[in-house]
Amino acid sequence: MRGKVWGFVLVAAVGGAAAWVFLHNSPPVVVDVARVSRGVVEEIVANTRAGTVKARWRSKLS
Repeated sequence: MRGKVWGFVLVAAVGGAAAWVFLHNSPPVVVDVARVSRGVVEEIVANTRAGTVKARWRSKLS
C-alpha cells in the first residue's frame, strides 16, 4: 500500500513539473532568413571603404 502511494506522489510530481515547464516556457525567438545563392564574393559583399576585399585565411589544398 505504501509503495502505491509513493508511486502516485512521484507520478504527480513529475506530471506537475512537466506541466509547469510546458506552460511557462518562453516564446520562440523570431529570426529573419534569406535564400542562399551562388555568386562572386566581390559582387555580394558591400564594402564601405575604398579598397579590396581579402580573405582572412588562405585555403590550402593538398
